[in-house]
Amino acid sequence: MKFHHPTFLLGFLFSINVYSQTFPQNIFLKTYDNGNEDRITDFIEDKDWGFVCAGYTSSIGAGGEDVWLFKTDSLGDTLWQKTFGGIANDFCYSIKKATDGGFILSGSFQSNMQKHPYIIKTDSLGTLQWEFNGANYDIILYDAVELDNGDIVGTGHVENSAGAAIEDYLLKLDSAGNFIWEKWFNFSTADGAGRAVKSPEGNIVVNSFTLGAAGDINIFKCDTSGSSIWSSYLSPTANADGVYDIISNPIDSTYLISGITNYHYPTTPSEGYLIKMNNNGDTLWTETIQGTGDYFLSSSAFDVNGDIISFGDTYGICSPIASSLLLAKSTSSGVVTDVAYYCDSSFNWTANRIIKTHDNKFVIAGIKFIGMSTNSIDGFLIKLNADSIFTSSNEIISQTNNDISIYPNPAHEHLIIHSTSAKQFLVTIYDIFGKVFLSQEINNAKTEINLLQEEIPTGIYFISIRTTENIFVYKIIII
Repeated sequence: MKFHHPTFLLGFLFSINVYSQTFPQNIFLKTYDNGNEDRITDFIEDKDWGFVCAGYTSSIGAGGEDVWLFKTDSLGDTLWQKTFGGIANDFCYSIKKATDGGFILSGSFQSNMQKHPYIIKTDSLGTLQWEFNGANYDIILYDAVELDNGDIVGTGHVENSAGAAIEDYLLKLDSAGNFIWEKWFNFSTADGAGRAVKSPEGNIVVNSFTLGAAGDINIFKCDTSGSSIWSSYLSPTANADGVYDIISNPIDSTYLISGITNYHYPTTPSEGYLIKMNNNGDTLWTETIQGTGDYFLSSSAFDVNGDIISFGDTYGICSPIASSLLLAKSTSSGVVTDVAYYCDSSFNWTANRIIKTHDNKFVIAGIKFIGMSTNSIDGFLIKLNADSIFTSSNEIISQTNNDISIYPNPAHEHLIIHSTSAKQFLVTIYDIFGKVFLSQEINNAKTEINLLQEEIPTGIYFISIRTTENIFVYKIIII
């Protein structure tokens, strides 16, 4: 997650433009909460049009974080859920549908404080058939591909003691989970493989980042024995750039990669990044998606016309710390035609995956949370009405705040909010990490908040004023 440089917080009082809180017109919006931390990292549509979601949870299971697998019906209502792993922290980052109707999960298994590559195979009801956790450690798998003969290749990277990726890693198992081989690749100074897809001829194409000059992108292709066929290196900016997802287009045997430029660079906004590449590793086009705040593209899908719908996050739009959802539409040649944003003044929303469903709709998945508390992290699924994703009601609205006064600032004992027009609004005060200290409905044009009575410590805070039409965000200092 990207936060702005602390110098961004200097000054005493300001307001920012925010986007409307309305979510896209949807068929359903579901959140999944077992009590503590419940993250959806990946999901697929099943043959009965329900959804099978994978991730990890600290709410249920054997202890610590555990691999989390659950199935919903076509409306997102939970049918069953399973957990896998041991008493330490075990994670799942991807799910794939197996040819026998079961599911393949990949991630990491923790033993003796070390991360081991972890692949789980279940049947169609989530019942464990086998699991593999490798002997080598400091390895995380982010994806797995089932080959034409039923073998499975996991893709990920090796970490150093500080948790930074140092090498691409591939692991091959047979259909029963037996070890065949493992391979290490180092195309540059340090590499970290992520998601992968199967090529038309049955090989494997993997997205990766490499720590060359600052952090760049490397897409590489291997055959089924783990031998490199080609690698394609991209360095769109002088700052750190990375990729999150790769999907294949069987119509023209191409690949679409979603990512980011200027990642974690405090003075330059991050931009969403799309790459289209052919089966020989040649870049056909690239496109950036940019605007107010930071843009991240986590995943993309094709619509029925061949256009591209990309899903990601924005930062610095709803408030200086809140993350909101981003949807962008591009033509098949990479020209951006529409962008939509969806904000929530109470929760941060983070994107992980978008898929096109059998009925030509789109479903998006990720997590929602408050501040940095892991107890408030819940998974979500939203099925969108594809015909109304990009509408004028979700465009940015320029706000003015001449009718709202907040004083004194800095404040000590009392804070007064005075509006010359709105007489009913919701006031929320939260710190720079998103922790909420006050959320109160106001039914007067002028109200006084007793800061000592509310026990709000001294420091820098943000105050959100939400009326029936607009949301304003200000910064205040309590001394």
